[in-house]
Amino acid sequence: MNGLMFLATLVLALLATTAVATPVPAGGPATGGPGSSGAPSGLPPNNPTATVEYSNGGGSAFLDGQGTFQDVQTQCRGLDGTKNLVYVNVFTAYPDGRKAYKLRFYGQWACQGNPIAETAFFSNNGQPLLGSDGKPITPLSARFVPA
Repeated sequence: MNGLMFLATLVLALLATTAVATPVPAGGPATGGPGSSGAPSGLPPNNPTATVEYSNGGGSAFLDGQGTFQDVQTQCRGLDGTKNLVYVNVFTAYPDGRKAYKLRFYGQWACQGNPIAETAFFSNNGQPLLGSDGKPITPLSARFVPA
């Protein structure tokens, strides 16, 4: 009887250890909310979205990337190209709230040339987003890149 009880206890201990030792990816699962299908891999969620607002009441634009983080890095979005940006907000985040992407802005069409700025969020009381040279930027195009 003691041997049977020992064996049953051993089996239960092994089952409990197996359940506890199930691997979970570092950073947890990547999900981007409605319409997103991020895999539990720790990678940025799929289908990022963002909004930009232009200076002087120039309106706003909604930007979206389609596919995985690898896909969206090859996609370029055209912008107004005549106004400075006063607000940028990338909505797509990891489950812990960290921004999953940034927008990389270019001074040329089709995301050509060197980037002129990169940010996941910008708001400064109507003041324009500045480039690395300290001057307001007037981007012609943008793409999502992992944050």
